Amino acid sequence: MSANALRWDGRPGRYEVWYLTVAGRFWIRYTLHVPTDPDADGECALWLGDFTGAPALRRTTFALEELRTPQAGWPLEVGPGRLTDTEASGEVEGARWSLRFDAVERPFVYTPALVRRLGLASTEVVVVKPALAVSGVVEADGVSHELVAAPGQQAHVFGRRHADRWGWFHATLADGRWVEGLVAKVGGLPRVAFHAGEHGARNGLLHVFRTAAELEPGRVRVGPYEVQASPEQFAGATYRDPDGAEVYCYHAERARLSGPGVETDEAALEYGTREKLDGWTLSL
Repeated sequence: MSANALRWDGRPGRYEVWYLTVAGRFWIRYTLHVPTDPDADGECALWLGDFTGAPALRRTTFALEELRTPQAGWPLEVGPGRLTDTEASGEVEGARWSLRFDAVERPFVYTPALVRRLGLASTEVVVVKPALAVSGVVEADGVSHELVAAPGQQAHVFGRRHADRWGWFHATLADGRWVEGLVAKVGGLPRVAFHAGEHGARNGLLHVFRTAAELEPGRVRVGPYEVQASPEQFAGATYRDPDGAEVYCYHAERARLSGPGVETDEAALEYGTREKLDGWTLSL
């Protein structure tokens, strides 16, 4: 089964996301939301985050029936959008994208195997293709952005509840190297943190509780890596848990990342919280 295959089995109370980033430029999401209330309607959506100028987010929502997975849960279709092993396309109001990429699928799974087997994780993340070379075009408000082998990555998220607070970063460099890190807090459990790269991951059961980390709006430090961006570099979005609770995600694509052998101003950085940040823009 593909690491991207649909995990929703028809039961209420689930959410699922497939996302693609183009370093320093775009954040594209294909999403599924199924409420906990079995009588409430689910939905799917296409999202485009544009960071080529002032950060901007767009989203178009569809009925749940507009999500299709023709072959054993993969590839994915959402309304006019499509995501496969080698292509991504879609349309939202005032924008569209048509992209292609080629990479060996080397999935990196966030959650330690024991935690997955016990069903303790409220959210699971699989970084399906941590380093991509993306080519094609993204058009927004009449402006065409041509991409030629631009660094990027693609991942799959699924679960029943977002973390209460998190900081996440990812950078893919032009030479194919990559680094990713997370610090997160879920109610009732200790804080977890880890980092990973092309040479391996420090996300074993002991590592995730012992890795040094710091988290504040606009800044994350995990192990030897530090990532930061100013408030105006973020675009904010309101997520909803399946039970209806709101979560606020602030995403940047031009963060400064420093660490062993890595220096870039085109890292993705997220800060997630159950509380709105004063003075920070929520686009959606």
